[in-house]
Amino acid sequence: MELHNVGVLFHTNVTFPDTFAYYDCENAPPHLHFSEEETQKIIETYDEAQSVRAITYNGLDLNYRRANKLNMEVISVEYAWVINKIAHIVSHANANFFKANLNGMLEDFEIIKYDSNEKSFYDKHVDYHGNQTLPRKLSVVIQLSDENDYEGGDTLVYTDREAQKLKKKRGTTNIFRSTTLHEVTPVTKGTRYALVGWISGPHWV
Repeated sequence: MELHNVGVLFHTNVTFPDTFAYYDCENAPPHLHFSEEETQKIIETYDEAQSVRAITYNGLDLNYRRANKLNMEVISVEYAWVINKIAHIVSHANANFFKANLNGMLEDFEIIKYDSNEKSFYDKHVDYHGNQTLPRKLSVVIQLSDENDYEGGDTLVYTDREAQKLKKKRGTTNIFRSTTLHEVTPVTKGTRYALVGWISGPHWV
C-alpha cells in the first residue's frame, strides 16, 4: 500500500511479528529534504574533522561493521540547522504516519563514511535495544552522497517476503521503525556518506 500525503510518499508492508514501515521525502516539499549544497556542507564537515571507527552495540567488530563515523553534537550551534531540519522532517512523518510516542533525539546523529578501499559495510542488525528505558524507536538515514559517486552501499530493509532497497537520491531522508532488520551492503567503488540517527521514546506496544 502506498499513501500520498502533502507530497510525501509513505510505504507500508504488513509483516509478522512486526509492522515494517518506512518514509522517504524524495517527493516532499523542499523544506522536508536536504539540498545538494546542504549535503555537501555536511560531507565537508566530516572531511575536515577527526573521524573514528564505527562500532556495534557490542563494541568494535570489523567482521560485522566496517566504516568510519563522526558524531554531530546535538547541542552544537554550528550544527543546529541540521538538527532543526531533521526535527521538522521527523515531526511531519510521525504526525502523518507513524503516530508514535516520541521523546526526541537522545543520542548524537552520526556522519558515516563507507569507503570502497576497505569494502565498508554493516551486516544485518536492528537499532532497537529493549533493555533501555527510552529505546531507539525510529531510525533515520539521510543520503548525503550522489548515488552515481559509488557502487554498492545499499541500505536494505527486510520484510517477511524480501529485502527492500531504500531510496538513494541525494538529500533523501528515509525513516523506519528501529525494530526493523536492515543492513548496508559493501561499497565496491567510490565512497558513500550518510547521516544517521535515532529518535527515542517509550517501548513499542
